[in-house]
Amino acid sequence: MQWDDTTRVTKERFPEAIEKGLLPNDGKTVGISLKSDVSKTEKVLGIKAKTFEQMITDLIGQYVELAEKEKK
Repeated sequence: MQWDDTTRVTKERFPEAIEKGLLPNDGKTVGISLKSDVSKTEKVLGIKAKTFEQMITDLIGQYVELAEKEKK
């Protein structure tokens, strides 16, 4: 996944927030590709790392929740 994939994830997961104007979802992000291997971390800590899509969904979900509370 690339940072620009956040636009797709946001559109798929939060269409109502986009329609309400909470998320503009029209920007571009310049990024670099980095390879990482979390297998050792997962083995040592006994946890499963979240996917990029899961992390973006969690982060944007928190933002939407706070933005909606602020509007009230």
